[in-house]
Amino acid sequence: MKASSNKEGSVQPNVQIKSILQKTFKAIVAFGEVTKGECSLSILEEEGNGNYFRKFDSEGNLLEKEYFNWVGNWVRKYLIQYNENRKRQSIDNYLQVDEKYKLLSKIVYNYDALGLLHSAEIYKPSGLLKTKTIYKYNELGLKEESSELDTTGKIKSKKTFEYDSKEREIKSTLFYGRDLISENPTKEVEILFDIQGWDKIVKEKHGRYFNTITKTYKHKVRTSYYIDKLLTKKSIEISPNVATDEYGFEYQMDMNNNWVERITLKNTIPIEISERAIEYTATP
Repeated sequence: MKASSNKEGSVQPNVQIKSILQKTFKAIVAFGEVTKGECSLSILEEEGNGNYFRKFDSEGNLLEKEYFNWVGNWVRKYLIQYNENRKRQSIDNYLQVDEKYKLLSKIVYNYDALGLLHSAEIYKPSGLLKTKTIYKYNELGLKEESSELDTTGKIKSKKTFEYDSKEREIKSTLFYGRDLISENPTKEVEILFDIQGWDKIVKEKHGRYFNTITKTYKHKVRTSYYIDKLLTKKSIEISPNVATDEYGFEYQMDMNNNWVERITLKNTIPIEISERAIEYTATP
């Protein structure tokens, strides 16, 4: 990553991040001290559940990411390549089998003259095409349709998108299999943004392949940050009448102002410790 203030922290001039290795452990509290327990999946962090390796090129583009499970064994790896416009050109997806990585699939991305993603092709390890997805956009450059095709070019599924005046997605509609002919939605997702501070209400409606049901999810997430974008507090409310869980974070920083240790607390009680080994490289 380039020397800048970002979610990783502030990097000193002429120094950039080359790689990050992060591991998460259970926090053990005994005799007033917090110590590191066994390797664990992170409660809050989605990226590799808090256990990953990331490698960057000289432009800050992600070249490689690798995940390992709760016992510390590497399980997945992704290798990423970019085109001359610094857009993702392909991703190789590997799974570890018998202590060796085996190629599962390769995704190739194609762009139009405006730089918008036109299609994504997924290939089998043999190199044969498995499926292809084509994207269409409206006059604002917002994705309005995606169609998944099989190897013969026949449409397997189609998904349409609708937006509000603020260009936020408010509805997606999926058509799959025979529903493409009948035009009866297989699944509809509606997102409502209310005026009371709730992030959004999501309603899902499943069509013929499932019982027709409508699910409503409602939640509010409050966050607070340091100036350098380090998360210091996270509050999650399921509804106004349900108790709120408060998550706090304590950090230790390195000389480049990137955190190398983070203790996560749930309602003031330490629950996990995350450690990061960051490799830097000098820039001209």
